[in-house]
Amino acid sequence: MSKIIKIFIFLVVALAAFNKQILSYFLIYGFSNWTERKITVDTIKINYGKNLLKIHGLKVKNHGKFFFKDMVYIKEISIHYNFSSMFTDLVIIDSLEIEKPIFYYEIIKKSPDVYIDNAGVAEKITTIYPDKIWPAKKKDKNFLIVKIKIKEGKAFIKSPYDPAVEEIKLSNMKFNKVGNEKNYQHYKNVLSLILFDIISRSPNMELKKLVENLMKNFAVYDN
Repeated sequence: MSKIIKIFIFLVVALAAFNKQILSYFLIYGFSNWTERKITVDTIKINYGKNLLKIHGLKVKNHGKFFFKDMVYIKEISIHYNFSSMFTDLVIIDSLEIEKPIFYYEIIKKSPDVYIDNAGVAEKITTIYPDKIWPAKKKDKNFLIVKIKIKEGKAFIKSPYDPAVEEIKLSNMKFNKVGNEKNYQHYKNVLSLILFDIISRSPNMELKKLVENLMKNFAVYDN
């Protein structure tokens, strides 16, 4: 192991051990970059002995002109992480538990054939855009979440088919081996399944038909 890598690991460990505020800032910054949205949290607590991270009051903000200010609110997140994997090409999360999430889904009709939503699905399908060109990377940083549990979730839906906001109670969900590494269930497919579960519980048949048609054309991610 080179001297530069050793120094880098020492600095990371030192920051984690002695300055949780700085670590919390970098976590929020990383989450924001991953979702491409502003993220705020009430508190972050870290138990280094148990490799446990607890996040309370996480909000994923909507961007653009939507009725809802937030896209997601989560009361509590518990993350059991594999510390040694942080320095490899595959970051491993042993378990991710999401308690009492609230999903806010909004879809807007811009024209007879064009829709936009705050999840970024509808506009991608109904509007033609050139493929985004990503900068070349020397090596991907992959991740794997071994187990995911989502408990006591609910959703609020706003659509052009009903002036009122719908409230939907969601089922508890479990997923295994989710990530962006080959042979694992892609995390974007999991997000699509959550959206499908939300819409399938809506009594609004026009909305269900629209979103089901959109989801049929939504590309399945396959590594």
